[in-house]
Amino acid sequence: MAVHAAFLIGMELCTQLQEDDGLCPAPLRPDLLSVLEDAKAWCLRVIKAGETNVKGYLLMSIVSAWVKGLMRGLGENEATSLLVKAIKNVGEKCLPILEEMAASMQEQIGEPVNDMAVEMAKDWNFLILDAPFNLGDTEPMSWIFNEDFDQGFLEP
Repeated sequence: MAVHAAFLIGMELCTQLQEDDGLCPAPLRPDLLSVLEDAKAWCLRVIKAGETNVKGYLLMSIVSAWVKGLMRGLGENEATSLLVKAIKNVGEKCLPILEEMAASMQEQIGEPVNDMAVEMAKDWNFLILDAPFNLGDTEPMSWIFNEDFDQGFLEP
């Protein structure tokens, strides 16, 4: 929920910056600006603590970069390059953390993590049908007129 609240604060800051048509930018509350950076740092700490989902950190990095771009008055191309740079930074920071976590999990298990998928796939034969489909008769009501069909309530 903290990421959601920080996202809403970031969107509010973006809206304030986009609505300002004056010669000088509207003063933004510094406490709201610090929420974005604190949320971004918190998301990174959560990843370092063992979370494998980086979407929160990615979202907060994008929103923070967007707000910074609006504050600087960047054009569309410059803002886009700033967002791409923020996304690349997320990958550069998170990938080593996730690789280290995967390596430590592999050491704890003692075997490659991918072997688990092979073990789970062995018992999928129950999904294979024993009888083939008969697609020759596709009339939905033909079973009514079938002489071999016995509903069990008619006596001979």
